[in-house]
Amino acid sequence: MSVSSLIFPYKYSEDALEINIDEIKIDGELIDSSNVIDIDQNTVTLSGLEGEWDKAGITVSVKDPNHQLETYVPDKSLTDSIELYLVVRNKFTRKRSSVELSKNTNGVWLGQFNLLKDELFKSTDVQCFAVLADDIQPEQGYTKRKSERIAASEQWKIYTDILPPMPGGALNSEWRDFSKDEKEELRNRDDCVWYLDLTDPESPRLLLNECVPSLRSALEVSQKTGRPARVRDALIHSILQSVLIELAVFVLGGARDMDLDDLPDWQQKLLTSLARRNDSSTVEVKAEEWIRVWGATNGSDHWLVLRDVTTAVQRHLNLYHSSEHLVKSVERELVDD
Repeated sequence: MSVSSLIFPYKYSEDALEINIDEIKIDGELIDSSNVIDIDQNTVTLSGLEGEWDKAGITVSVKDPNHQLETYVPDKSLTDSIELYLVVRNKFTRKRSSVELSKNTNGVWLGQFNLLKDELFKSTDVQCFAVLADDIQPEQGYTKRKSERIAASEQWKIYTDILPPMPGGALNSEWRDFSKDEKEELRNRDDCVWYLDLTDPESPRLLLNECVPSLRSALEVSQKTGRPARVRDALIHSILQSVLIELAVFVLGGARDMDLDDLPDWQQKLLTSLARRNDSSTVEVKAEEWIRVWGATNGSDHWLVLRDVTTAVQRHLNLYHSSEHLVKSVERELVDD
């Protein structure tokens, strides 16, 4: 039994629609997309582009090559009875959006969507769905309720970034040999992997210990899959969990009797980015609540804020998914051995 028949109690065309990537613009400039599109694998790879970029604009066209949609709306206009939506999802940052496509005179649906790099991590899934625009009376076995899905396309993956973005883009990193560094606080930590330098509160830096054997090569692996990629991701997560919590405590400790809007830009972005990972209240209200609780004379409730922050950090790094993937990979290797 197919997955679609498990989900939908009616006839459903799982791969009826065909997505084509027509053009890609990076920060408004059209690029040669032939170098980044793999039609056979349904992938777009933007992670290897030279230079920094902020926004990718992607134009797509969608076709129904086998005319399967017509079977849902006999004697009716497809334009009036069926709507197509492009759904864009990044499960790592929990970012989701949708774009309604418009049909041209040649029977092709067209649309455009934007990807903001600082809102993404690893890969973004893109898929098209056809839904009913109104209630119809189709043949027996077909759906008839408005807004129900009746068909889909294959899923495309857009690779944007190998490493996870810091919340709010709040941190720069730098390699240093702790054992030989001019700063005593680093020499005293030559047995540590990292150190958070907050000497300049306007520009925090994550210092990574270059004298740890093979650490730099492990963290700078470019592969997307395989053992080296799993080791890299596990190392990054082990570092960033503590770094993000330390950054949040630093910001909250300096925010006593201040409003969120009074904080430096990177500190606002850090708190609101983490607050976005909580399920209750709005982003600004949650961040203000953290500041108020942390600044209270009685600090017994600080653990409540830390609980929220640690939850947000886990969600930002998507530790559930990465841990599940890592464990399954290890289990497969044990079986193979």
